[in-house]
Parts: sequence; structure tokens; C-alpha cells
Amino acid sequence: MLRKLLFLTMLTLLVTAAFLSAQNTGSSPKIAITGIPHAGQGGPGPTEEISGTASGPNLRDLRVVIYAYAGGQWWVQPTVANPMTSIDASSGKWETDTHLGRNYAALLVRSSYKAPATSDSIPAVGGDVLATDTVAGKK
Repeated sequence: MLRKLLFLTMLTLLVTAAFLSAQNTGSSPKIAITGIPHAGQGGPGPTEEISGTASGPNLRDLRVVIYAYAGGQWWVQPTVANPMTSIDASSGKWETDTHLGRNYAALLVRSSYKAPATSDSIPAVGGDVLATDTVAGKK
């Protein structure tokens, strides 16, 4: 009887530990811009590469959306027709081109996110937007 009780106690502890471990492995999503383009006036002119890293659970199901700030508003990059940038799921790295702006923003989003072409402000974290990072363009 004592053996059976000890076995059930150990089994309960192992199941509880496994459950808590699984709960803690889902780290909160993060995004960082590490390759910063130069600051510019905006418009259809030159483009530069912007790049960074993303982390969090299920990177295969997530995308990056870039915005450049110019002319008093945020413009989705690199184009309205193609606003989603893939993430390398093994390294968390991403890169794309952007038209120049004064500032740049990267959003870590679910693939179902519908990126507005322009915005007065960066979309807030919530819903399909999981994390954001904003940087000034290089001088």
C-alpha cells in the first residue's frame, strides 16, 4: 500500500512538473530591428535593407510588417501589395527592403494580420499584433 501511495505521489509530481514546464516554455513574443536604414525624406526613391530578429513560440506562423515614417504618417513597407516579411524559424532572423523615412517600425504579427497602407500611429500590441520595435533612421 505504501509503495502504491509513493508511486501515485511521484506520478502526480511528475505530471505537475511537466505541465508547469510546458506553460513556461512559451516565452513572450519579441521583435528587434538590428539593421537600421539611413534616415530619408520618404517617397518612391531609394530603398535600403532593414533587418532584425524575432523570438517567441511558433515563429513559422508569424510575420514581420515594416512601417517607415515620412510625410507625417507611417507607410507600410516594402509595398502595400506585399507587406508581410517571413521569419527564419530556426534563427529568428528577418530582412526586407524599405523606402527611406525618418523612423522605422517593425511589428511581429500573426499571418492573418491585415496591414493598413498608412497610419497616423503604429498599431498597438494586441489582437494580431504581438510585439513592436521602433527606431530612428541612421544619420
